[in-house]
Amino acid sequence: MNLQQLIDEVIVVLDDDSDDIVSRIPDWINEAIATAVERAEVPGFGVLNSVDTVVGQAYTSLPSQCSRLLYVGDGDVELTIVTLEGLLERYPGMDEEGDVEVVAVDGATLYYQPIPAEAQTLTVLYRRKPATLVEPDDVPEGIPEMLHRKVIVQGAAAIGFGLIEDGIEEGKKVNTAAAMMQFEQGLHELQAWVERRRVHRPRSIWRY
Repeated sequence: MNLQQLIDEVIVVLDDDSDDIVSRIPDWINEAIATAVERAEVPGFGVLNSVDTVVGQAYTSLPSQCSRLLYVGDGDVELTIVTLEGLLERYPGMDEEGDVEVVAVDGATLYYQPIPAEAQTLTVLYRRKPATLVEPDDVPEGIPEMLHRKVIVQGAAAIGFGLIEDGIEEGKKVNTAAAMMQFEQGLHELQAWVERRRVHRPRSIWRY
């Protein structure tokens, strides 16, 4: 299904075609797609790229389409990826000088220590975000059409029902729960679909 068809399907599930709801549906659809692609680890979204450190600065920007960082290397060896808190524990001043040894990610920012005296190019492997559906005839990538209703439509509907049923006591949000159950079932089927098409090898970052 394309974006317009997905929007129409979500409207039917929500049984609400008010302007306020309809205007938000494309965002909910894109959120459902991104969540499903990431959770099911759909292959084909790995990107090998490079970023440069900044002289006198302990951080640099990752590509805007980076969803999850998988690997960082300096051209010779793999660098250690830790949490930002872990990086601060190791380097409290964040001002040590030298070649990069350890990195951390916070949002779209890559922090590193030590700080090279000259700009250093780092190789990065990351999972990118799915292309955002904008035009009515845009088609989702990574999710087979047979699962569009369960994964994308129900995922978007779950977000919508969460808004519509906001204020209702937990446990009584029946529409939200029903849509979420359908989404989780669809996600399970998507994961199975991915596994059937994946070449089985020891778990590795290079399978993305």
